[in-house]
Amino acid sequence: MKKNLIFKAILVLSFLIVLTGCTNKEQIEIKNENKIEMKHSFSVSENDKVYFAKSNLQYNPVKKTWRFAENAYDTVGMDNELADANYDGWLDLFSWGANGISGVEPYSTVYDNFIYGDGHNSIAGTKWDFSTAVNEQLGDDWRMFTHDEIHYLLMFRKNAEKLFGYGTIDGIRGLFILPDDWVSPNGITFTPSVDMGFENQYNWYYTIGDNENYTYNNFTKDDWNLIEEAGGVFLPVTGMRSENTCDHIGISGHYWTSSNYGEEFANCLCLFEKDLFLEGNFDRSYALGVRLIKDAN
Repeated sequence: MKKNLIFKAILVLSFLIVLTGCTNKEQIEIKNENKIEMKHSFSVSENDKVYFAKSNLQYNPVKKTWRFAENAYDTVGMDNELADANYDGWLDLFSWGANGISGVEPYSTVYDNFIYGDGHNSIAGTKWDFSTAVNEQLGDDWRMFTHDEIHYLLMFRKNAEKLFGYGTIDGIRGLFILPDDWVSPNGITFTPSVDMGFENQYNWYYTIGDNENYTYNNFTKDDWNLIEEAGGVFLPVTGMRSENTCDHIGISGHYWTSSNYGEEFANCLCLFEKDLFLEGNFDRSYALGVRLIKDAN
């Protein structure tokens, strides 16, 4: 009898060791997949520079796993309507501060602005910050950008107006943002949006009037590899989700900042076809894209 009990105990222990080993191995693989080499920085204030994550944040509800998309231009699109605890796929649109650790799951579809965030406060560095959950899994010092930082980056840093532009990668629309030390790779011609009619309006948004964007900076994926190697960042148009319904997929892009706007809304960067809003805001329950940054200082 004792021998049987000892044998069973050994089997259980062996199973636990194997299971733990697999879990650790999976965690290591996730971390390795998301390892990003930082070379080129971006000024987000007079004294501060940051690195951008290579791509948008994604989450798998069943695996409870965060990752960065494989490519900068990857988006989940309409599949974000499948957001649910039992969905074994990737999501990339999230309500403000819905990171799991905050008490609100990343797949939340609840339309109640008051359950996201903490009243009138920024979520930077709090349990609501997406990077709080991501850093716990990936072991890195990621964080969300603030409203002031994205504003400075696209409007007030040195040569700011020459270091961004709308365009496409194999037909995928988005916004290119170039590093402070940008040098165009051989064979690549980049056209800033201000050279195509974008105009600064009251120092808080750009507009192109009646002209069309996305008719320039039309790069292939091979072109993008060169631009990315030179430090370029690409924010694809993400669309948005409200409850279980997606809208503007492939048309406009929206990225959360960690900055609040009143107690029901939060600031975001908005990429519209003819306008680039640096001080946009949406209901906190709306699910938007998230791109993380890391301090370079």
